[in-house]
Amino acid sequence: METESGERTLMVFRQVRLKNLKHYVIMFIVLIIAGYLQFFRPSFLPAYDLLGKWDVYYLLEILLVFIALLSLLIAEIKRIRQEYLVTNLRIIDSYGILKKTTTVMMANQVERVYSTQGLLQRLLRFGDVVVDTGEDQVTLEGVHDPKKVEGVITQAMASRLPSRR
Repeated sequence: METESGERTLMVFRQVRLKNLKHYVIMFIVLIIAGYLQFFRPSFLPAYDLLGKWDVYYLLEILLVFIALLSLLIAEIKRIRQEYLVTNLRIIDSYGILKKTTTVMMANQVERVYSTQGLLQRLLRFGDVVVDTGEDQVTLEGVHDPKKVEGVITQAMASRLPSRR
């Protein structure tokens, strides 16, 4: 898509879900515990009849399922609230759902771009891309294939450089 000013969108992306892996792991473990309580009644928890047919096991299972859903909701909100946009003129980092904060870097002001990945991030193919103008620095966190993103930003930088003759 190209605008009147000649700006083309090169890439739009969000953080990968693996960036919030801890929330998904919590959800999975809590659901396993809730399933265990549903099918096996451990003897260390007394089966008190608190509210008629609702015993402690059912209340605990409901609480655990609520915690699992809350963990899933937190992970998805963290992912949805962050959006990155790379055009041939700008790199835009938007953050927030109700209150949006946007950081814009002009491609011709970018001095260097580099990516960082830990061992687990390399295995799972995601990482961070750092865009530096000399004055400001923006980190695009948890992006899929950071080398590709780095290449697209470098290409946008190169296309905006003044030609030398």
